[in-house]
Amino acid sequence: GRIFSRIHKTLAPKGHTHPVALMIFGPSAVGKSSISDASANELLGSPENAVEVDGSHFRAEHAGWQAVTQHGYEHSILHEEAWGKFKGSGISSKLKKRVIAEVMDARQHMIVPDTLNQPEKTDKLLQQLVDAGYKLHAVCLWAPLKATRKRGEPRSVREGKVWSGDEYAMSARGTLKMAQLFAQRLEAQDTSWKGLTMWDNTI
Repeated sequence: GRIFSRIHKTLAPKGHTHPVALMIFGPSAVGKSSISDASANELLGSPENAVEVDGSHFRAEHAGWQAVTQHGYEHSILHEEAWGKFKGSGISSKLKKRVIAEVMDARQHMIVPDTLNQPEKTDKLLQQLVDAGYKLHAVCLWAPLKATRKRGEPRSVREGKVWSGDEYAMSARGTLKMAQLFAQRLEAQDTSWKGLTMWDNTI
């Protein structure tokens, strides 16, 4: 329904022989969304040519989540327990898994923002994409913790998702490791690994 429209699932062309997976790696609130649009324009012609597998879209279409977020925004408060319950319910991760499977079946391009807080899941996804004939492009983003806080805290109230610096170090390390992995694969001329861009996204 609306979620498929929101993430361009119904709009993105299907049946690519070698579909592209644009992976956007970096800590929470590093600026992945804005960079992903610019990268998609450059790589795919338009963000609408790819399915955006982004948890923010899944949250935005969840009625209960919307109600809590709206209440919080109107009263300038953050319902931290709601974020914990939503995350704990696994709704977003289950939907993400389902969407990725359907996108792969349809041979559509995809854009996947990832904080790398669960690196084993990311490694598994990358292998699935390679096995399915996808061409992998990575954008690895970094910004200092204070810059992510500057972006993340206002967004917490606006969108209801709790920003926390607790996972920053793990995510930053994971992003660097992923950049190294892509660099190694590119140097080895592995045909599935096609591009790596690294940005300092400090504001």
